[in-house]
Amino acid sequence: MAELQAAVNFFQKNTPDSPELKKVKVLYEIGKGKMIQYYDSLLRRHSNVDAPKTVLIAIKGNVQKLVNN
Repeated sequence: MAELQAAVNFFQKNTPDSPELKKVKVLYEIGKGKMIQYYDSLLRRHSNVDAPKTVLIAIKGNVQKLVNN
């Protein structure tokens, strides 16, 4: 991704209306989207959602700690 960003910067500086710049921008955007999809799928696959009751108990526990301090 860093090499694609460097290429985008190079073409923007030297030939702003070139087809190469358009191609590199497209590749960069596709790569960025794929990375986001990959990490999103990792988070979804390896995470679980707590039940609302568990969240409420945790919130109440934190409120009690704040009150007691």
